[in-house]
Amino acid sequence: MFSKKTIHFIIYHSHSYYPVNEEITQEIASTAHPNNIDKGFTGMLLATENSFIQYIEGEGLEELESLFEKIKNDTRHEISFFYKGVSDFRVFSKWSMGAWYMQPDELDGLEGFNSLKLCLNNNLHEETSAQTFLELMESILSIWSLKNKK
Repeated sequence: MFSKKTIHFIIYHSHSYYPVNEEITQEIASTAHPNNIDKGFTGMLLATENSFIQYIEGEGLEELESLFEKIKNDTRHEISFFYKGVSDFRVFSKWSMGAWYMQPDELDGLEGFNSLKLCLNNNLHEETSAQTFLELMESILSIWSLKNKK
């Protein structure tokens, strides 16, 4: 009989103190990649010129919280929202750390982005923001998949 594994996840949004671009986004992902493989973390980082949105998941709660402490203490940005939760499956099982940089105008048209901004700006219930975030990531992943099939 198979036992279900509990997957812990953290979703956060942060404002960058420095301009962000594609190169910086890929550098962050490349740096995180070996540690994420070693610790069994998977996830997705979305960056724009002045903010980050990230979903990180893994089986070990203590390791995940330790990673998030490092992220929170990174002086390049300030966390404006985060949500911790549990799931019985991985959302990003194939990516130790997917990363995508998007121009702000690319984000504005995405389903879920304006809802997420509304949630974050009005401090709506964390679960509502987390669900809206996942809907946004679903939109982003479908666009990303189409772009990369060409």
